[in-house]
Amino acid sequence: MSFKRLILISLVLFILPLSLFSESKIIIMSYNVHNLFDDVDDGSEYAEFKKEKSIWGTEQFEKKLKRLAQVIRRCCFKGADVIALQEVENLNALRLLREHYLKGMGYNYAVIAPQEGVAVRVALLSRLPIRQVRCHRMAEWRGRPLRNILEAEFEYKGNTFFIFNNHWKSKSGGVRPTEQARLYAASVILRRVRSILEERPDADIVILGDLNVNVEEYLEVGGGVNRGGYQTALIPMSAPFVESYATNSIFLADRPEAAGLFKGRLIIYEPWYELDPQERGSYLFRGRWQTPDHILLSAGLFDGKGLTYQPGDFKVEKSDLMLKWVYSDHLPLIIILRIEENGEG
Repeated sequence: MSFKRLILISLVLFILPLSLFSESKIIIMSYNVHNLFDDVDDGSEYAEFKKEKSIWGTEQFEKKLKRLAQVIRRCCFKGADVIALQEVENLNALRLLREHYLKGMGYNYAVIAPQEGVAVRVALLSRLPIRQVRCHRMAEWRGRPLRNILEAEFEYKGNTFFIFNNHWKSKSGGVRPTEQARLYAASVILRRVRSILEERPDADIVILGDLNVNVEEYLEVGGGVNRGGYQTALIPMSAPFVESYATNSIFLADRPEAAGLFKGRLIIYEPWYELDPQERGSYLFRGRWQTPDHILLSAGLFDGKGLTYQPGDFKVEKSDLMLKWVYSDHLPLIIILRIEENGEG
Protein backbone atom coordinates (compact mmCIF):
# COMPACT_ATOMS: atom_id res chain seq x y z
CA MET A 1 0.00 0.00 0.00
CA SER A 2 1.40 3.42 -0.85
CA PHE A 3 0.59 6.84 0.49
CA LYS A 4 0.58 10.20 -1.26
CA ARG A 5 0.84 13.58 0.38
CA LEU A 6 -2.44 15.47 0.32
CA ILE A 7 -3.03 19.17 -0.05
CA LEU A 8 -4.48 20.85 3.02
CA ILE A 9 -6.39 23.92 1.93
CA SER A 10 -6.33 27.18 3.83
CA LEU A 11 -5.13 26.33 7.29
CA VAL A 12 -6.66 29.60 8.39
CA LEU A 13 -5.00 31.22 11.39
CA PHE A 14 -7.89 32.85 13.18
CA ILE A 15 -9.64 31.89 16.36
CA LEU A 16 -12.95 30.14 15.91
CA PRO A 17 -15.94 31.41 17.84
CA LEU A 18 -16.31 29.06 20.79
CA SER A 19 -20.05 28.90 20.13
CA LEU A 20 -19.37 26.78 17.05
CA PHE A 21 -18.02 23.97 19.19
CA SER A 22 -19.76 21.79 21.70
CA GLU A 23 -17.64 21.02 24.73
CA SER A 24 -19.06 17.53 25.07
CA LYS A 25 -19.64 16.12 21.59
CA ILE A 26 -18.43 15.92 18.01
CA ILE A 27 -20.95 15.73 15.15
CA ILE A 28 -19.89 13.91 11.99
CA MET A 29 -21.78 13.94 8.69
CA SER A 30 -21.26 11.69 5.67
CA TYR A 31 -22.87 12.83 2.44
CA ASN A 32 -22.66 11.75 -1.19
CA VAL A 33 -23.34 15.09 -2.90
CA HIS A 34 -23.86 13.48 -6.33
CA ASN A 35 -21.55 14.88 -8.97
CA LEU A 36 -20.46 18.21 -7.53
CA PHE A 37 -18.74 19.49 -10.66
CA ASP A 38 -17.57 23.07 -10.93
CA ASP A 39 -18.22 25.34 -13.94
CA VAL A 40 -14.78 24.87 -15.51
CA ASP A 41 -14.11 22.20 -18.13
CA ASP A 42 -11.00 20.30 -17.04
CA GLY A 43 -11.41 17.32 -19.33
CA SER A 44 -12.23 14.70 -16.71
CA GLU A 45 -15.93 15.53 -16.31
CA TYR A 46 -18.69 13.11 -17.14
CA ALA A 47 -20.12 13.87 -20.59
CA GLU A 48 -23.30 15.43 -19.21
CA PHE A 49 -21.23 18.01 -17.31
CA LYS A 50 -19.13 19.20 -20.24
CA LYS A 51 -20.32 22.62 -21.28
CA GLU A 52 -20.47 21.91 -24.98
CA LYS A 53 -22.71 18.89 -24.39
CA SER A 54 -25.00 20.04 -21.59
CA ILE A 55 -26.66 22.95 -19.88
CA TRP A 56 -24.32 22.67 -16.90
CA GLY A 57 -22.64 25.96 -16.15
CA THR A 58 -22.09 28.65 -13.55
CA GLU A 59 -25.77 29.14 -12.75
CA GLN A 60 -26.41 25.43 -12.18
CA PHE A 61 -23.19 25.02 -10.21
CA GLU A 62 -23.95 27.93 -7.88
CA LYS A 63 -27.51 26.72 -7.36
CA LYS A 64 -26.23 23.31 -6.34
CA LEU A 65 -23.69 24.80 -3.94
CA LYS A 66 -26.42 26.89 -2.34
CA ARG A 67 -28.68 23.89 -1.82
CA LEU A 68 -25.91 21.69 -0.46
CA ALA A 69 -25.00 24.40 2.02
CA GLN A 70 -28.65 24.58 3.09
CA VAL A 71 -28.65 20.83 3.71
CA ILE A 72 -25.51 21.06 5.82
CA ARG A 73 -26.97 23.90 7.87
CA ARG A 74 -30.37 22.22 8.33
CA CYS A 75 -29.21 18.73 9.25
CA CYS A 76 -27.85 19.76 12.62
CA PHE A 77 -27.58 22.93 14.65
CA LYS A 78 -24.65 25.07 13.37
CA GLY A 79 -23.56 22.26 11.04
CA ALA A 80 -21.51 19.14 11.69
CA ASP A 81 -17.99 19.49 13.07
CA VAL A 82 -16.59 17.14 10.43
CA ILE A 83 -18.22 16.69 7.01
CA ALA A 84 -17.15 13.77 4.82
CA LEU A 85 -18.19 14.31 1.22
CA GLN A 86 -18.24 11.93 -1.72
CA GLU A 87 -18.41 12.85 -5.43
CA VAL A 88 -16.61 16.19 -5.36
CA GLU A 89 -14.87 17.00 -8.63
CA ASN A 90 -11.89 18.98 -7.42
CA LEU A 91 -10.32 21.46 -5.03
CA ASN A 92 -12.06 24.39 -6.70
CA ALA A 93 -15.56 23.01 -6.06
CA LEU A 94 -14.67 22.22 -2.44
CA ARG A 95 -13.10 25.64 -1.91
CA LEU A 96 -16.11 27.53 -3.25
CA LEU A 97 -18.50 25.51 -1.10
CA ARG A 98 -16.42 26.24 1.99
CA GLU A 99 -15.48 29.88 1.40
CA HIS A 100 -18.68 31.24 -0.09
CA TYR A 101 -21.62 29.05 0.91
CA LEU A 102 -20.42 27.83 4.31
CA LYS A 103 -18.65 31.06 5.17
CA GLY A 104 -18.43 31.80 8.86
CA MET A 105 -19.09 28.22 9.93
CA GLY A 106 -15.52 27.60 10.99
CA TYR A 107 -14.41 24.97 8.50
CA ASN A 108 -10.74 25.92 8.69
CA TYR A 109 -9.56 22.55 7.45
CA ALA A 110 -10.36 21.15 4.03
CA VAL A 111 -8.77 18.29 2.14
CA ILE A 112 -9.53 16.33 -1.02
CA ALA A 113 -8.00 13.06 -2.16
CA PRO A 114 -5.72 13.72 -5.14
CA GLN A 115 -6.07 11.36 -8.07
CA GLU A 116 -5.68 11.50 -11.82
CA GLY A 117 -8.14 9.84 -14.15
CA VAL A 118 -11.24 9.97 -11.98
CA ALA A 119 -14.12 12.41 -12.35
CA VAL A 120 -15.07 12.74 -8.67
CA ARG A 121 -13.23 12.29 -5.39
CA VAL A 122 -13.76 12.13 -1.63
CA ALA A 123 -13.16 15.19 0.54
CA LEU A 124 -13.36 16.47 4.11
CA LEU A 125 -14.33 19.75 5.75
CA SER A 126 -13.51 20.12 9.42
CA ARG A 127 -13.56 22.55 12.31
CA LEU A 128 -11.36 20.18 14.28
CA PRO A 129 -7.60 20.14 13.75
CA ILE A 130 -6.43 17.50 11.28
CA ARG A 131 -3.11 16.13 12.51
CA GLN A 132 -2.29 13.98 9.52
CA VAL A 133 -3.81 12.81 6.25
CA ARG A 134 -3.07 9.78 4.11
CA CYS A 135 -4.28 8.81 0.68
CA HIS A 136 -4.64 5.08 0.15
CA ARG A 137 -4.04 4.63 -3.54
CA MET A 138 -6.22 2.10 -5.27
CA ALA A 139 -5.44 -0.24 -8.12
CA GLU A 140 -7.18 -0.22 -11.49
CA TRP A 141 -10.20 -2.38 -12.12
CA ARG A 142 -10.90 -3.41 -15.71
CA GLY A 143 -8.55 -0.72 -16.95
CA ARG A 144 -10.03 2.14 -14.91
CA PRO A 145 -8.82 3.53 -11.57
CA LEU A 146 -10.80 2.92 -8.42
CA ARG A 147 -11.31 5.97 -6.22
CA ASN A 148 -8.65 6.56 -3.57
CA ILE A 149 -9.53 6.29 0.11
CA LEU A 150 -8.90 9.31 2.32
CA GLU A 151 -7.71 8.78 5.90
CA ALA A 152 -7.54 11.66 8.37
CA GLU A 153 -6.28 11.68 11.93
CA PHE A 154 -7.94 14.24 14.21
CA GLU A 155 -7.29 15.50 17.71
CA TYR A 156 -9.69 17.40 19.95
CA LYS A 157 -9.35 18.00 23.69
CA GLY A 158 -6.63 15.39 23.91
CA ASN A 159 -8.65 12.74 22.05
CA THR A 160 -7.31 11.24 18.84
CA PHE A 161 -9.57 9.57 16.31
CA PHE A 162 -9.42 8.41 12.70
CA ILE A 163 -11.87 8.85 9.85
CA PHE A 164 -11.70 6.85 6.61
CA ASN A 165 -13.73 8.46 3.81
CA ASN A 166 -14.66 6.03 1.04
CA HIS A 167 -16.49 5.86 -2.25
CA TRP A 168 -16.28 2.28 -3.42
CA LYS A 169 -17.04 1.00 -6.90
CA SER A 170 -20.66 1.35 -7.97
CA LYS A 171 -22.70 -1.57 -9.27
CA SER A 172 -22.64 -0.23 -12.81
CA GLY A 173 -21.36 -3.15 -14.83
CA GLY A 174 -23.27 -5.75 -12.81
CA VAL A 175 -23.77 -6.31 -9.11
CA ARG A 176 -21.81 -9.54 -8.78
CA PRO A 177 -19.00 -8.72 -11.26
CA THR A 178 -18.25 -5.39 -9.56
CA GLU A 179 -18.14 -6.92 -6.07
CA GLN A 180 -14.50 -7.81 -6.62
CA ALA A 181 -13.66 -4.11 -6.77
CA ARG A 182 -15.45 -3.47 -3.48
CA LEU A 183 -13.73 -6.45 -1.88
CA TYR A 184 -10.41 -4.95 -2.89
CA ALA A 185 -11.33 -1.62 -1.29
CA ALA A 186 -12.38 -3.40 1.90
CA SER A 187 -9.06 -5.26 1.99
CA VAL A 188 -7.17 -1.95 1.84
CA ILE A 189 -9.18 -0.66 4.79
CA LEU A 190 -8.68 -3.90 6.71
CA ARG A 191 -4.90 -3.82 6.37
CA ARG A 192 -4.68 -0.23 7.53
CA VAL A 193 -7.13 -0.58 10.43
CA ARG A 194 -5.38 -3.69 11.69
CA SER A 195 -2.06 -1.84 11.64
CA ILE A 196 -3.59 0.98 13.71
CA LEU A 197 -5.07 -1.48 16.19
CA GLU A 198 -1.74 -3.25 16.58
CA GLU A 199 -0.29 0.01 17.92
CA ARG A 200 -3.44 1.28 19.65
CA PRO A 201 -5.89 -1.54 20.47
CA ASP A 202 -8.42 0.97 21.80
CA ALA A 203 -8.18 3.34 18.81
CA ASP A 204 -11.31 5.32 17.91
CA ILE A 205 -11.96 4.68 14.22
CA VAL A 206 -14.83 5.73 11.95
CA ILE A 207 -15.18 4.14 8.49
CA LEU A 208 -17.73 5.99 6.43
CA GLY A 209 -18.90 6.92 2.95
CA ASP A 210 -20.72 5.44 0.00
CA LEU A 211 -19.61 1.81 0.09
CA ASN A 212 -22.18 0.68 -2.49
CA VAL A 213 -23.02 -2.38 -0.40
CA ASN A 214 -26.31 -2.69 1.47
CA VAL A 215 -26.25 -3.70 5.10
CA GLU A 216 -28.05 -7.01 4.41
CA GLU A 217 -26.70 -7.60 0.93
CA TYR A 218 -24.68 -10.69 1.81
CA LEU A 219 -27.80 -12.43 3.06
CA GLU A 220 -29.86 -11.25 0.10
CA VAL A 221 -27.42 -12.72 -2.45
CA GLY A 222 -27.37 -16.11 -0.79
CA GLY A 223 -24.92 -15.76 2.05
CA GLY A 224 -21.75 -17.22 0.55
CA VAL A 225 -20.66 -20.02 -1.73
CA ASN A 226 -21.97 -22.76 0.54
CA ARG A 227 -25.47 -21.41 0.10
CA GLY A 228 -25.27 -20.56 -3.59
CA GLY A 229 -24.28 -16.94 -3.04
CA TYR A 230 -20.99 -15.08 -3.05
CA GLN A 231 -18.76 -13.03 -0.82
CA THR A 232 -19.55 -9.35 -0.34
CA ALA A 233 -17.36 -6.58 1.09
CA LEU A 234 -19.68 -6.17 4.10
CA ILE A 235 -21.00 -9.23 5.93
CA PRO A 236 -23.35 -9.31 8.95
CA MET A 237 -21.65 -10.96 11.92
CA SER A 238 -24.77 -13.08 12.34
CA ALA A 239 -24.08 -14.87 9.03
CA PRO A 240 -22.27 -18.24 9.03
CA PHE A 241 -18.53 -17.58 9.26
CA VAL A 242 -16.34 -18.45 6.27
CA GLU A 243 -12.74 -18.19 7.43
CA SER A 244 -11.30 -17.16 4.06
CA TYR A 245 -13.58 -14.11 3.99
CA ALA A 246 -11.75 -12.47 6.90
CA THR A 247 -8.99 -11.06 4.69
CA ASN A 248 -11.16 -8.83 2.53
CA SER A 249 -14.58 -8.44 4.12
CA ILE A 250 -15.61 -6.21 7.01
CA PHE A 251 -18.03 -7.84 9.43
CA LEU A 252 -20.95 -5.85 10.82
CA ALA A 253 -22.11 -6.08 14.43
CA ASP A 254 -25.58 -5.16 15.62
CA ARG A 255 -24.40 -4.86 19.24
CA PRO A 256 -21.57 -2.59 20.44
CA GLU A 257 -20.07 -5.28 22.65
CA ALA A 258 -19.56 -7.53 19.62
CA ALA A 259 -17.20 -5.08 17.87
CA GLY A 260 -13.48 -5.83 17.80
CA LEU A 261 -11.02 -8.35 16.38
CA PHE A 262 -12.32 -11.90 16.74
CA LYS A 263 -10.92 -15.06 15.11
CA GLY A 264 -9.19 -13.00 12.46
CA ARG A 265 -12.29 -10.98 11.66
CA LEU A 266 -12.53 -7.21 11.96
CA ILE A 267 -15.98 -6.62 13.41
CA ILE A 268 -17.32 -3.07 13.25
CA TYR A 269 -20.51 -1.70 14.80
CA GLU A 270 -23.19 -0.82 12.21
CA PRO A 271 -25.66 1.90 13.36
CA TRP A 272 -28.15 1.01 10.61
CA TYR A 273 -29.20 -1.86 12.87
CA GLU A 274 -30.58 0.66 15.36
CA LEU A 275 -33.41 1.44 12.95
CA ASP A 276 -36.31 -0.80 12.05
CA PRO A 277 -35.76 -2.39 8.62
CA GLN A 278 -38.52 -0.29 7.05
CA GLU A 279 -36.83 2.88 8.30
CA ARG A 280 -33.42 2.10 6.84
CA GLY A 281 -32.38 3.80 3.64
CA SER A 282 -30.28 6.63 2.23
CA TYR A 283 -30.72 5.93 -1.48
CA LEU A 284 -33.93 5.20 -3.39
CA PHE A 285 -33.50 2.76 -6.28
CA ARG A 286 -36.44 1.49 -8.31
CA GLY A 287 -38.85 2.36 -5.54
CA ARG A 288 -36.86 0.62 -2.81
CA TRP A 289 -34.78 2.27 -0.11
CA GLN A 290 -31.24 0.93 0.05
CA THR A 291 -28.31 1.38 2.45
CA PRO A 292 -25.13 1.92 0.40
CA ASP A 293 -24.01 4.73 2.74
CA HIS A 294 -22.50 3.78 6.08
CA ILE A 295 -20.85 5.12 9.22
CA LEU A 296 -19.07 2.17 10.84
CA LEU A 297 -17.58 2.38 14.33
CA SER A 298 -14.67 0.57 15.97
CA ALA A 299 -14.75 -1.10 19.38
CA GLY A 300 -12.72 1.76 20.86
CA LEU A 301 -15.75 4.02 20.65
CA PHE A 302 -17.54 1.84 23.22
CA ASP A 303 -14.85 1.49 25.89
CA GLY A 304 -15.96 4.45 28.01
CA LYS A 305 -12.72 6.33 27.42
CA GLY A 306 -12.05 9.36 25.24
CA LEU A 307 -14.66 9.52 22.49
CA THR A 308 -17.77 7.40 22.94
CA TYR A 309 -20.70 6.56 20.71
CA GLN A 310 -24.07 6.00 22.36
CA PRO A 311 -26.61 3.93 20.40
CA GLY A 312 -29.34 6.29 19.30
CA ASP A 313 -26.91 9.03 18.24
CA PHE A 314 -27.26 8.09 14.56
CA LYS A 315 -29.71 9.42 12.03
CA VAL A 316 -30.38 9.59 8.33
CA GLU A 317 -31.74 12.96 7.28
CA LYS A 318 -34.95 12.07 5.48
CA SER A 319 -37.10 15.17 5.88
CA ASP A 320 -39.78 16.09 3.33
CA LEU A 321 -37.66 19.03 2.26
CA MET A 322 -34.69 16.77 1.55
CA LEU A 323 -36.77 14.38 -0.48
CA LYS A 324 -38.31 17.12 -2.62
CA TRP A 325 -35.11 18.93 -3.54
CA VAL A 326 -33.11 17.70 -6.51
CA TYR A 327 -29.46 18.14 -5.53
CA SER A 328 -28.32 14.62 -4.67
CA ASP A 329 -29.68 11.10 -5.03
CA HIS A 330 -28.36 10.22 -1.56
CA LEU A 331 -29.38 11.36 1.91
CA PRO A 332 -26.80 12.43 4.51
CA LEU A 333 -25.95 10.33 7.56
CA ILE A 334 -25.07 11.88 10.91
CA ILE A 335 -23.57 10.54 14.12
CA ILE A 336 -22.61 12.11 17.43
CA LEU A 337 -19.46 11.13 19.32
CA ARG A 338 -19.51 12.18 22.96
CA ILE A 339 -16.45 13.16 24.92
CA GLU A 340 -15.89 11.24 28.13
CA GLU A 341 -14.10 13.23 30.82
CA ASN A 342 -11.66 11.14 32.86
CA GLY A 343 -13.49 7.97 31.91
CA GLU A 344 -16.82 9.24 33.20
CA GLY A 345 -19.89 10.24 31.18
